[in-house]
Amino acid sequence: KHDPLFGSGPATFDYSFVKYRGTEFNISNLWNVRFDAASGNMFEFLATTGIGGTFAFIVVSLILLSVVFIALTRSENKEVKIFLLAAFSSLAVLAANASITAVSGTIILLIAILGSLTTALIVIDYPEKFKELKLSFRSSPKYALALAAIFLLVSAGVVVLFTSGFKIYLADFYANKANSAEAAAAIDYLNKAIATADYQDEYYLRLSRLYMALANQEAQKGQSANINSIQNYLSSAILTGKRAVDLAPNSVVNKESLALIYENAAAYNIAGALEWAEKYYTEIIQLEPDNPAAYIRLALINMAQANKETAAEEKNRFYNEAIKFYGQAIAKKSNFAPAYYGSAVAYEGLSDYNQAIEEMGKAITLAGDNLDYHFELGRMYFNRGVQSQNLQQQQTKDITAAANKDQEVIAEETLSVNQEKTAPPITLNNDLQAAEAIFKNIIDVSPNYANALYSLGLIYETIGNKGQAKQYYERLLDVVSDQPTKEAILKKLQSL
Repeated sequence: KHDPLFGSGPATFDYSFVKYRGTEFNISNLWNVRFDAASGNMFEFLATTGIGGTFAFIVVSLILLSVVFIALTRSENKEVKIFLLAAFSSLAVLAANASITAVSGTIILLIAILGSLTTALIVIDYPEKFKELKLSFRSSPKYALALAAIFLLVSAGVVVLFTSGFKIYLADFYANKANSAEAAAAIDYLNKAIATADYQDEYYLRLSRLYMALANQEAQKGQSANINSIQNYLSSAILTGKRAVDLAPNSVVNKESLALIYENAAAYNIAGALEWAEKYYTEIIQLEPDNPAAYIRLALINMAQANKETAAEEKNRFYNEAIKFYGQAIAKKSNFAPAYYGSAVAYEGLSDYNQAIEEMGKAITLAGDNLDYHFELGRMYFNRGVQSQNLQQQQTKDITAAANKDQEVIAEETLSVNQEKTAPPITLNNDLQAAEAIFKNIIDVSPNYANALYSLGLIYETIGNKGQAKQYYERLLDVVSDQPTKEAILKKLQSL
């Protein structure tokens, strides 16, 4: 699209794909896949070298074909003709296959070998004699000196190429060893790969992800987690991630990985982490303008900023920014359920329950099997139904990426209720009836869905039906496992 005559440049298909793929691609199930190669080399030539490069390649191929044809029809050496025909036939089949389908590096190497063999056989048995240029360096010391210089230069080039090739092989060997090694050994192998070939951004990227995984692993230990270790892992992840970005500044994968690391770092109070994440996602949009994922991440960053603010004006500003980015994500992918869900939560933050319910309904239309979305809709109906009371259910967790995942029962320790004081009973209005029906439908599908059980108990407690409330709270006791939650439910039962 940008330069059809000369293309985007050799070996730049992955950069070109993410930049020019178009919004039509988002309708497919592979919308979040970034292809780094075309389905065939001919298509990749067309994208990276343009019409001019592809035409030149076709011309060279036709010249080779014509030379082979002449050699086969005019040669008198039957044995060479047989070998030439076999080599060229194999070359033609493999080249045709590589031009329309994706092939491995082994096939490309085999094509190069067969091409060299075919060329050698043509030179040996070509019916027309090749012109020979005979040079004698005996008559002139200057020519002898020039030959010696050329020989030394070629020898040095061979040594350099051999050494570079060996170092690349050794670096890949270390990197592959890291795949099956434990964390500490994997870090050591990746550091060895980097020391061997420090220009490969892939090694830095893998090392940064490994440090991030170790930080998450340490964080999962809960209260026994070592905060210093987590922060050290995060710092190492950021440093190596930045190095990967410096080596390949146009790589969307590298910048996305670093932005996610900064998002995780924000949970551990690393100064400016969200701002850095926002910076990299903004750069990703420039490189990959048609992918809705970066817009979603920017919206989530603004939601996180809103949750940190205490001033209503600032909170609303961040909520409006989040809504803007969710809208841009929807513009890129109209059937993106997580964007509608996120937009609904943002509108709820602005206390616009009507718009929040409308957006959540769109999310359920696109992802009807997602029980979390159904619960969130019921929660919003509940909140709108009890606006006059000091009672509100909060969103349970970040489920913006749950549209296509298997359903999970929300953990009991995240029961979504915030009740500051006991409110007088209210009438079972239309909104509470809608919430009640939604929660009951969830229980029919997933009887142990803790938040739905809790919410039904809360509805009946809110309207003064203590018997029904007690029934659902008792069912909830059989579902939850952690002791603090059990004690909270028992306390609520005692108050009924």
